[in-house]
Amino acid sequence: MEEPSKGDPRKQAETDEMRALLEEALEEYEVNYGSYSRHIEGPGEYEEFEPPKMYILPGFGGKEYYFTGREIMEETISIIVMTISFSIALGRFNDWPDYLIPSFFAVFTGFFLHEMGHKIVAQNNDLWSEYRMHLKGLVLAFASSIIGLVIASPGYLDVQGNPSDEVAGQMSFAGPATNIMLAICAIPFFFIDGVIGFTAFLIIVVNSVLALFNLIPFDPMDGSRIWPWSPLHYVFIAGAGSILFVTFFFILETP
Repeated sequence: MEEPSKGDPRKQAETDEMRALLEEALEEYEVNYGSYSRHIEGPGEYEEFEPPKMYILPGFGGKEYYFTGREIMEETISIIVMTISFSIALGRFNDWPDYLIPSFFAVFTGFFLHEMGHKIVAQNNDLWSEYRMHLKGLVLAFASSIIGLVIASPGYLDVQGNPSDEVAGQMSFAGPATNIMLAICAIPFFFIDGVIGFTAFLIIVVNSVLALFNLIPFDPMDGSRIWPWSPLHYVFIAGAGSILFVTFFFILETP
């Protein structure tokens, strides 16, 4: 079979056709999975890539929720760093291992499940969403724990798409609402002595503080989208978070 020469119009036509198909595929991929889009470098040249490895978890009503390998890795790193940071802030360097279990539950419920609340609503509305850790925020959390205070911004949910104001409000509301529900669920355990009572106390305080903090009505905080969507929902979360925090942090005795 004759090999086409470099300037052979047949080869150029095949290259043009391949490039057109590739551009179309990449454009569609970028729309749906923007975090993993790749760009063509030049005529007939492109960067090869593989779609992200996906992990699917079953939900209610046949709904499935996906997580990427990168997302799971960054969530794990964030939880570990935040758990150690809280432990150091509570026990300082001598006793910090004693606080690992309470700190883990506070971090898992307060930060991780908060982001998962956002993610579930996003995926229910067919929006691509992935957790992204904030490296500088994690470093700041660890550094601030040395003085007994955790200043935390471990990460955020990267959402691709153009949700309506209503969907954006519902998605933002899901995070603080998850915090409030988890804090309420921990109340019965608060009255148990020992590690269980202290863990419940930490879960209640951390979740109520995070719910209130995220209600700040300025972008990129959740409150900036909840209030325009539904002032009633905003006031409900603000009221519940305030009651929980004041009651368990100032009025009742810490276990």
